[in-house]
Amino acid sequence: MTKTVDPKRALALMCTLFMLLSTGCKTIDLGIRIGQHERVGPPPHAKAYGARAKHNYYYYPSSAVYFDPGRNMYFYLSGDKWQMSVSLPRSIEIELGSHVTLALETGTPYVYHDSHKKKYPPGQMKKKKKGKKNKWKY
Repeated sequence: MTKTVDPKRALALMCTLFMLLSTGCKTIDLGIRIGQHERVGPPPHAKAYGARAKHNYYYYPSSAVYFDPGRNMYFYLSGDKWQMSVSLPRSIEIELGSHVTLALETGTPYVYHDSHKKKYPPGQMKKKKKGKKNKWKY
């Protein structure tokens, strides 16, 4: 003797079974995010110990120029606006070797320019080098 199953009842049973199994299962986070950026590192209130620094820059105080070696980009002031370029205009010259290395969390280092200008005034690098003698003999 063969029993026939009501299709509506079978569908309802399958849907119920699917809902029970899907809500009772653990989800696994694969770390894939679409459309949202998850902040990596410690929370803003905690000490970072270097974990927040995402960009390294060379800041040239004498010409107020930032260089990002990772992206090979210069940031410089043109009039009253900051510009970003792979090369500097001819009117701006930098002294190679007279830079300060900065590790910042931002992709736009000039937002801290007022602070950098006070901390690293132009000509400070020369003053520091004057008092030091070269330890290496050639």
